[in-house]
Amino acid sequence: MRTLLMNGWSVGGVYRRGAERRYSPDRKGTAMLRTLSVCTLGFAICLGLLGPHRVASAQNVFPTTGQVGIGTTSPGSALEVLMPSHNYWTSVSHSWSGILNPPPQSFTITNSLPGGWDPVMVWRMATSTGTLKPAFALGAVGTASWTDSNTASQVADVYLISRDSAGVLQERLRVTSTGNIGIGTTVPVAQLHVAGSVQVDGNIAAKYQDVAEWVKSDAVLPTATVVSIDPREQDRVRISAEAYDTRVAGVVSSRPGLLLGEAGEDKAKVAHSGRVRVKVDARYGPIATGDLLVTSPTPGHAMRSEPVNVGGAAMHRPGTLIGKALEPLNEGVGEVLILLTLQ
Repeated sequence: MRTLLMNGWSVGGVYRRGAERRYSPDRKGTAMLRTLSVCTLGFAICLGLLGPHRVASAQNVFPTTGQVGIGTTSPGSALEVLMPSHNYWTSVSHSWSGILNPPPQSFTITNSLPGGWDPVMVWRMATSTGTLKPAFALGAVGTASWTDSNTASQVADVYLISRDSAGVLQERLRVTSTGNIGIGTTVPVAQLHVAGSVQVDGNIAAKYQDVAEWVKSDAVLPTATVVSIDPREQDRVRISAEAYDTRVAGVVSSRPGLLLGEAGEDKAKVAHSGRVRVKVDARYGPIATGDLLVTSPTPGHAMRSEPVNVGGAAMHRPGTLIGKALEPLNEGVGEVLILLTLQ
């Protein structure tokens, strides 16, 4: 007899014809193990419901036709498994040590081939002529050797596969052992990595409040540095080094709320809108909250903008403004938070 063990449930195949049987507690309330044997199309299944102590703990129904219930005599679907439990599968209540100790209400699928091979659940659908074909699958693949002496090697990725219009099964989703989620990619390099287009019909909430992009730079640029367009090479920035520079391009951001473009060793994250910290030099004049800022002679630093008189009106020079100071700096050199609005 071949037997499949599923977290205390023993399912085996025998050739024995019989009617539906159930098991239930004895008169003293002690759970007793009984045998359920049923024959369907010449194949019979012997099912024993085992609780944590390997004794019967619930009733079952396994008719020759209709709905199957494990742990319930009134299944609400083709197969319903019922097992009440107070156990939680969380890091608080369970310490993972490389040994599988699932809670009693779980459903376990095992691939016993040594070396970390895929356990897979496959769903099939029937064509118009009744031919069964796989529709999608959910499984796990070992990403290391799964050697007994090395717990760190016992890791796996979870994947979801679905059928495309050509009848080919394609991987659609992967969750790596490090927690990264990939959509359209099997090697996600971020907590969420989408290889394709994304449509958002709601809001995107980001902790940090600036928008930046990867831009080529002529050197490694420190965070909060003011940069200008480099006239020596196309699509590149450099540290600003003159006052009222109309080529000002933004400020180097440490952690942008939204980062555009592709990363590179020769690139910097340059913010061009939002709230960001910037280096300032108050030796050219104290900076008050709300002051307009421009580039200064101090490399990579901003300073307070001084308006010019044009036809009797005080105006700030267009094309030179970096943004507005959100914090004051009365003297010396330092950093302040600004509202970055290039204009």
